[in-house]
Amino acid sequence: MTKLIEDQSELVKWVNDQDGDLDLAVAFWGHDASAFLGLGKTRRRVRIVLEISQGATNIKEVRKLLKMPQVEVKSYERLHAKAYISADEVIIGSANASAGGLGIVGFENKHWKELGIQTRSREVIQRAKSWFEELWLAAEQINSSELDRIEKLQKVRAKLTPPMDWKAKDIFDSFKHHLEEWKDHNIWITVITSELSDEQEAILEERQKLQPEVEVYAYAEWPSIPKDAMIISFTWYADEDFNVDDPLIYRTPGVPQKGMMQYVFPTNLPGFEIGEVAKWKAATQKARDADPSRWKRRNGLRMPLREFIEKYS
Repeated sequence: MTKLIEDQSELVKWVNDQDGDLDLAVAFWGHDASAFLGLGKTRRRVRIVLEISQGATNIKEVRKLLKMPQVEVKSYERLHAKAYISADEVIIGSANASAGGLGIVGFENKHWKELGIQTRSREVIQRAKSWFEELWLAAEQINSSELDRIEKLQKVRAKLTPPMDWKAKDIFDSFKHHLEEWKDHNIWITVITSELSDEQEAILEERQKLQPEVEVYAYAEWPSIPKDAMIISFTWYADEDFNVDDPLIYRTPGVPQKGMMQYVFPTNLPGFEIGEVAKWKAATQKARDADPSRWKRRNGLRMPLREFIEKYS
């Protein structure tokens, strides 16, 4: 029997239903994948080869797998296979062990369109088993220090990479409707009400000469400017309308900045757009009206985008 698997819930059920030993060569693992797949069952032995070097596997999930007495786990650098092998059946396809890959209910906004093939062909099963044995011998044991190192890198990367959001490409709407997915991102909003002074412009020009290959911009007198952050920037000068800056998004250095000037550099949020400016203006108006003295004291607004949208959208 050979058939296509288009609904990945069939794959999840298949793994859960297996009473015998399993060999899984599945590159990337997400949060709670072991629970979804029922790998905690003690009646069977499970060998897993996954990939940790590329940072796409949830390290907490790997730690969980390593604690399971009936599960053995190794890593093979740049593995991209998705093979689920039992004694008398094989499923090979595109699905990683993640909420999106496995089509887990409740995570529909993360789902990928997957396709797999399930077969009981003795020839395919034997070849898959031989292939897995070679992979298992070549794969490496996983040590805790390597997991610590990768976990730290993932945390840094998470702050710089926007979450995948199939429904809202508008950054305002994405924050508003999927706020939890942005919790690790250090993104701020500024609305500036006054231009740099002549003295500050002169300082900025001198700073630009020191780094001519990169565009340099600056905020003045913001001693608590966040490190390793993205800033979405607007202006609202007196007697003028609310405006989107050009460039719109800046990044801040990873080190503290002292003195009158805080330098920033243009960047972007891939896949996201500013959307309707009217929404940003209306929320900013609410922020200004909520605390006029603070607005005046700070020459506008500067706050984490998460807080801004929670309070004023």
